Amino acid sequence: MKMRFLFAMVAVGALVSAAAPAMAAGVDGKGGIGGSAGIMKFISGEEWKDGGTRFMLQAVFKYHITEHWGVVLESGWGWNNYGTDPTGTPPADSISTTEDILVQVIPTTLGVQYRLAGAGAPWVPTLGAGAGLYALGVKDSPNSWAENPTTGERLTWTKAGVYGRLGVERMFTESASMNFDLLGHMIFAKNEELQGGGFTRFVGDNAAFFQIRVGANYYFGVGGGDDSEALPEDGEEEN
Repeated sequence: MKMRFLFAMVAVGALVSAAAPAMAAGVDGKGGIGGSAGIMKFISGEEWKDGGTRFMLQAVFKYHITEHWGVVLESGWGWNNYGTDPTGTPPADSISTTEDILVQVIPTTLGVQYRLAGAGAPWVPTLGAGAGLYALGVKDSPNSWAENPTTGERLTWTKAGVYGRLGVERMFTESASMNFDLLGHMIFAKNEELQGGGFTRFVGDNAAFFQIRVGANYYFGVGGGDDSEALPEDGEEEN
């Protein structure tokens, strides 16, 4: 289901990209807003890495200082199911199965982006990296947070992390584009304070996850905008 959804999004994006002409305008001095949808999968983090792929959604805000360099602020929400029982042999009133156990992550990051092609290129390879805060938590049902069975402490916390990104952006007009990205995140989530009480294996190392996403972006002028757009072209009379 999740992979079919992602492949469908990529296919639609590829068809639109092939059919739509590209504009020559660049992004120098422009701001941008966008959104993306895709899948994520934990690849480390004790039992987390045993879970399957799940959806992830993000909002993106960016400002391009030059045609090649930009600053990017992102925030989103994603989740994975728990791969194995985090409590080992929990008491009867604690988490006993993994069917409803979810790992939730809300990344909020600030980073830089480098565009490898200049204005006028229809396809623009991009590189990015940054750091931020990752809100993490374990839910034992869609509506309730899991708790340490001994202390009663809710299993939620916020940790610092870093990310790297490799992608490509398809420019349709001077204001509209689609992006296709692969990201890797490392969250410094080892938390010995939440160990014990049956959770002796819980988050025993840092948590890392990868992400594949497809997104859409809208660019707009910042401040005075592009003055060249306000000037009449050669041979055109002013009204």
